[in-house]
Amino acid sequence: MIAATLRDLDAAVREERFRADLFNRLAGWRVHMPPLRARRDDVIAIASTFVARHPGLALTADAAEALVLHDFPGNVRELERVIAAAAVRALAAGSTLDLVHLPPELAARLADRPAAPAGASQSAPLIAPPPDTVPTRDELCATIERMAGNMARVAEHYGKDRQQIYRWAKRYGIDPGAYRKPDS
Repeated sequence: MIAATLRDLDAAVREERFRADLFNRLAGWRVHMPPLRARRDDVIAIASTFVARHPGLALTADAAEALVLHDFPGNVRELERVIAAAAVRALAAGSTLDLVHLPPELAARLADRPAAPAGASQSAPLIAPPPDTVPTRDELCATIERMAGNMARVAEHYGKDRQQIYRWAKRYGIDPGAYRKPDS
């Protein structure tokens, strides 16, 4: 049996607010787990697990930074809920979970930061889909469009060889050249 609480059960037993016999049955092996806000280094690893539940979804650096800056008073359950809700919004718009898909209170943490230098993109995927994921036609189109037809970047996003991306495009009848931006 695994049980968890935020309360100090030793003190509760001493003050007779918790049954000593029940405590002794539960307290075989005790593990102290600090709240997520005290383990900010774990946020991205845990978030990537939740992102992986949504095939084709990727997390941008901006979104990841907003997640790390949030205190998550609801701990991992809150992080899971935030990712699940944001995934619905992100997948409806493409395949990248960005700041606009997060709750406003998370995105607001980055509002005061200085703008990124020209040419630096914070919306490139940080956590890409698992390498064995085959995107749907719509996901592949959205990714090719977001990468402006740059198949090397699309391949990097999916963790695949560029030739695999061309095979997928051919299978789906997608012309990558149609997504390339003319040089200005």
